[in-house]
Amino acid sequence: MQPDRAATNAVRTHRRRPRRALPPWVACVAALLAAACNDRSRPGLEPSAAPDSASTIIFGTVRDNGLSPVPGVRVRAAITRQGCTAPTFARIPETHTDQSGAYRLELAVESQPFEGCVLLEVDATLETLSPDTIVPIPGVQFRPFPPSRDSIRKDVTMKRP
Repeated sequence: MQPDRAATNAVRTHRRRPRRALPPWVACVAALLAAACNDRSRPGLEPSAAPDSASTIIFGTVRDNGLSPVPGVRVRAAITRQGCTAPTFARIPETHTDQSGAYRLELAVESQPFEGCVLLEVDATLETLSPDTIVPIPGVQFRPFPPSRDSIRKDVTMKRP
């Protein structure tokens, strides 16, 4: 007995129909999540300082003794409250200099506004635990952000042994 041609053609037509990649409800949920993640007004995206924090920005260029820029140098900061010899109040995550030797650190701490000292630690060799150069910056004003935030330019010349 021969198969029914109409039934065979129906099965072939069914198999040729393209499949959808995702059900429509999954696509809608993905679109809503993508829109929520692109919202730049959400906390943690812009600015990185919380409303109840105090902050300042320190930037500059790192140069060697010959005054040429040093790229790839690790720069980090320690903050003290009562002078540059006081115990460390906070540590700021490190950054590295770019190809022109420039760096930028946002110093944000959860605290009321205060005046403190920033110990800028610059390390080119990364071979020892202590940094190559430590530059104290006394009298730094940590202000609430927003409405205002100070920025300090501090160029560093590396000390070589």
